[in-house]
Amino acid sequence: MLGRAILCAAVTWIAACGSDSTTNPGGPSTSPVGNYAISTVNGKGLPFTVFTTPFVLYEVTAGTIGLTTDGKYSLMTTYRQTISAGNIVEMIPDSSGGTWVLSGTTINLTERDSTGAADGASGQITWSGTTNQLTFAIVNDSAKNTINTFVYTKK
Repeated sequence: MLGRAILCAAVTWIAACGSDSTTNPGGPSTSPVGNYAISTVNGKGLPFTVFTTPFVLYEVTAGTIGLTTDGKYSLMTTYRQTISAGNIVEMIPDSSGGTWVLSGTTINLTERDSTGAADGASGQITWSGTTNQLTFAIVNDSAKNTINTFVYTKK
């Protein structure tokens, strides 16, 4: 699934419980804990075209990530696939989760299965407490190895 490939290259996320620690309301964060939503992909708003062919259009329409105080993350990304033959439109939800560890401004993610075992997928994301954003680059193999930069902003 495309979402699994994205996680292997970097990672994306879903809303989860967690509290924020900020220096002042609306100010810079001292912790990445919280809920984030995709604000831009390559500087553009959603929906964002991941790839297109003469017959298929595949777009990201929404995405959220949550980082909890107990070191867990969850991610949810929604894709829209439009097949021109028959004008078929499908919404495709994709989710995953696991654990996260902060090292400086880098958040290292490890995807985990339902038993809690690491499944081999991992990624890194950059956290900015100043802008309350998470940023990562994803290699899109289906689009000839293009790199898409996803920015998530804290809700």
